[in-house]
Amino acid sequence: MEKYLLGALVVIAGACCKEPERSASRPLPPQTASRFPEVVLHAPAVSPDGTVTLTWLVRDVPASIVKPDGCFIRIERRPAGGAWTVLADVPISKAAKYQNTGTQPKTHYQYRGTLGILDPAWTPANPGRLTDRIGGPVAVRTPGIWSVQFSNIMTFEDAIVPKPGQAYVTIRKYDKQHGLVEWRKIQHEGEDLGVTTENGVAESKHKAVTRDGRSVIVDFKMGGKIMKISSGKMVLYCYDECPGNPGRAGAWVCDGPQKKSASYKVNEVQFTDDDGKDQAFMTPDGPGPIADKVCQDHGSPPPPTELSPAELLAWREEQADKLMDQADTLWASEKAADRRKAQTIYQKLLSSFIDLESVKSRNSELTERSKKKIADGQDPASRVPRLPLEENLNRAAEAARLLSEADALWESVDPTDLKKAQLKYKHLLDHHAGNPAVIRRRAELSHRSRQRVD
Repeated sequence: MEKYLLGALVVIAGACCKEPERSASRPLPPQTASRFPEVVLHAPAVSPDGTVTLTWLVRDVPASIVKPDGCFIRIERRPAGGAWTVLADVPISKAAKYQNTGTQPKTHYQYRGTLGILDPAWTPANPGRLTDRIGGPVAVRTPGIWSVQFSNIMTFEDAIVPKPGQAYVTIRKYDKQHGLVEWRKIQHEGEDLGVTTENGVAESKHKAVTRDGRSVIVDFKMGGKIMKISSGKMVLYCYDECPGNPGRAGAWVCDGPQKKSASYKVNEVQFTDDDGKDQAFMTPDGPGPIADKVCQDHGSPPPPTELSPAELLAWREEQADKLMDQADTLWASEKAADRRKAQTIYQKLLSSFIDLESVKSRNSELTERSKKKIADGQDPASRVPRLPLEENLNRAAEAARLLSEADALWESVDPTDLKKAQLKYKHLLDHHAGNPAVIRRRAELSHRSRQRVD
């Protein structure tokens, strides 16, 4: 009989950690390598903040022989080409997950997992406790801590007084102390990214809001620089087009796609990144490039087929979730126009998706919201009551704690933990709707609170 312990760092087990009891009818198995499980690693997952998550699966374990309590996995890591370092010995009987924090950005790492045995009948002759069952190495590259995007790219060639080009810059940083933070500002050609100059004084430390709603000061000097801003730049390209001709029998005949030359305009920002490397950010200035126009014989997808009942149900559930998230976000707004838009969406959900469990479970709530009278101006029901400063601080701290606990539980693979997380998400949505972190993540929290976790 095979048992499976889940994960992504996969450990395939085929034998024992403890010797079976000797009997006259059942002699001890031979002392060969086949006694011990094999180890096979899958690619680890890496989060934007550089945390590498390893999980594992143990399988092909004869239940009558193997005692998982006596086995462990030794997790090791090395930078590419470097020496191995032991990170942890993780018992197989515990949760099949290990998270490696404190990695360096933009670094190539390798991980491996080695099966270890704690069986006292085996360890005296093997004081290192490790078997020859080694999985990996598997490789991963951690992301950088910076990302930058540009919008509203403008130049002023016709200006009487020369004026540098400008763009609205969004810089995101995964700060070691505060997590993901973001800063936005109009910056000009020739300026250092993340640095503003006022009255001749350069400043790179700016106010930002953390994911839990705290206002902090963060240094956004990423080391890059805007080198040149262009607008209306012509870009040449080619696309494929099938001419096609009707054959003698009336069938469509195509001799193959032909290359067509074309062009389109872009706005471009040339800049250096945090490593000093040249980069370019482009966005279409008007219509973008033409997609290939090929027939079905040369790569065009076939005509859409009718969805099966299961596919149709999955599609309708996805659409209902999107509409629900959109409506809940609008309903939380203080603007009467937004709340009326939410009512329209709620009415659509009730009329077209009421047979779905996600809508049916909120039938009375959605009906009440869709029929509620919304006065012009701020709806009293949407106002966040003004509380004393100390009470506001306490509520903010409570919301941050609940959000952190819920997010930690949501990372678990245990359905019980996931349900606990959902209860906390619902509490946040019901009792901390005015918290900035809850407002920013309202759609996400609403979706998680309704997601099936069985």
